[in-house]
Amino acid sequence: MKSPLLIAAMFLLLPLLAATARGAIEPAELKLAVGEGRLLKSSATTAAAAAQWSSTDPAVAAVYKNGFVVALKPGQATVRAGAGGNDVCRVHVITGDEKIVPLSSIQQFKDNREFVTNGRKCVGSELNGKVLGEKRENRVKNPRPIIADEPLEWEVVERAPVLDGAGRTIGYVADPHKTDDGRRVHTAKFNFGMTKVIAGKLYLYAFVIRVKPDDAARAHMAAESIKGGTINTSAWLPVEAVVEKEALLERMGVGEGKLPRLPLGDTKFRITGGNPDFYMTNVDEELSIIKDVDFGAHPSDYLRRPSGTVNILYSVPGFSLGGQSLDSFLISSNAIFRPVRGARTFTMPTYYPPKHPLKGKMTEKTQTFIYGAVETPNSETIYGWIAREALGETTR
Repeated sequence: MKSPLLIAAMFLLLPLLAATARGAIEPAELKLAVGEGRLLKSSATTAAAAAQWSSTDPAVAAVYKNGFVVALKPGQATVRAGAGGNDVCRVHVITGDEKIVPLSSIQQFKDNREFVTNGRKCVGSELNGKVLGEKRENRVKNPRPIIADEPLEWEVVERAPVLDGAGRTIGYVADPHKTDDGRRVHTAKFNFGMTKVIAGKLYLYAFVIRVKPDDAARAHMAAESIKGGTINTSAWLPVEAVVEKEALLERMGVGEGKLPRLPLGDTKFRITGGNPDFYMTNVDEELSIIKDVDFGAHPSDYLRRPSGTVNILYSVPGFSLGGQSLDSFLISSNAIFRPVRGARTFTMPTYYPPKHPLKGKMTEKTQTFIYGAVETPNSETIYGWIAREALGETTR
């Protein structure tokens, strides 16, 4: 027969044992802006318990089976680890507007001086730069490559939708690859930190992905670029379409690739795509946007693409900063771009192409890049650079 003291001690220990089984979450309080994410840690005693994550409001903060939480809309939610666990992590989601910073806090100069700030190499402006290589890689590698010599490929579900930044359908993932184990699967590649919330769901920016065009989008695409019923583009894929989404989320740097949110001006430009033919020469070859004309960066890369889209850029091309796209909008979306009031613009020269008699010489034509954002009613606002020549008339 157990002694009264032993029985009393057992009753005192029961709450502690239950809490340990459920697991405490670190951190216990979390504040995120819409589009940000964080990997939570649980002290649950079993892997099964730790995998049983739940959110009281997944529309505000969604949590995945590895404990990665993503902020989807303003509000509050409580995340638990383990079935029946206590409320151990309170997540407060803000709009992101609270993080708009004044232009006076941004370094920008009239000349193109190089400098380093916050782990980024910049030219002329703090907004025009790249993350230094020792911090992280720009591409997200798959820890368990499905194709040995293509470590950037991640498996995605068949007919995964591909959207532009306004939430319009561009098409569906096509052109499956053969994996090392003999399967034929659809795949996508992703840039670090390029994520966005569209219509209350998290999307990841896939680069150079082949899609089967949607009928409505096809009407605005270059017919000669549609081969085998598919076309290349860079655009948004839902995280739910990724087969190993938890592994990707841990490496994606959700929200970390976003540029500063600054006060937008009143001027509005409609994204039209401009006229790529303006930069063609009489030798039927396009001008170069960089002095190394053999490299092949062209002004049309920043105008209307064959897929009928225009890209928003991470940095201004021509400074060896990368210049990768971080958002894309269909011409048919009639998206409106608003420049940041007072932000520096960059007017870049162009150069004669390799086959031209004046190869490498500067031309009289230029391309200007301005910093700002596209505001759409159903998606998170992403800031970046766009070619002024890709914009049409101004509106108020």
